[in-house]
Amino acid sequence: MKLEIFQSKKKDKELISQCIEIDKTCYEEKYRGTEAIYHSWFEKNNNIFTFAIDYDTNNVVGYMITLSLTNKAYLEMKAGNTIDLSLDSECILPFIKGRRNFIYVASIAVRDEYQGQGISSKIMEYSNRFLDKLKDNGIIIEKVLGDAVNEKMLKSCINREFKEKIKSNHNSTIVEKHHKRNYYDKNKKNVDKQLWNKIE
Repeated sequence: MKLEIFQSKKKDKELISQCIEIDKTCYEEKYRGTEAIYHSWFEKNNNIFTFAIDYDTNNVVGYMITLSLTNKAYLEMKAGNTIDLSLDSECILPFIKGRRNFIYVASIAVRDEYQGQGISSKIMEYSNRFLDKLKDNGIIIEKVLGDAVNEKMLKSCINREFKEKIKSNHNSTIVEKHHKRNYYDKNKKNVDKQLWNKIE
């Protein structure tokens, strides 16, 4: 399988619809996104989606949503008293140069038949490189927060240097880390160039 990972600043209804279909197999109903919610978030920040596409079928096989939240919304999520689908568009911010940006990973999911191939790791690596590029351009990335809704996700977060903060009131674990620059391999320059061309 040839995998293509990218961010799109164009709101693609078909891609977002496929993400919602993936949610149905990966999450309990209370954690599944809707087109209305995802589109409203996208309107506030069009860099929130990272898609993984099977190049041969042109289907979404996995995706990640990375939100920049207001400080108030970030603290509410960190307290574990609410789920991310309750976040309205007023809680979402664009990435703003010179401002401290508090990042929340709202979702990361991979189709069942594509799991076990390291796709979620590739998506997260790509998203981290995107955050690195933001920092290079004067956008301050303060912390990254997540809500691990099952043991598999919690283990994955801990392996990526997230720290457990609190058990939420909806039976999940809130995790957090300071964003650190990725370690790049010898192809760093080419990867960075390709990435930045995608998000400019």
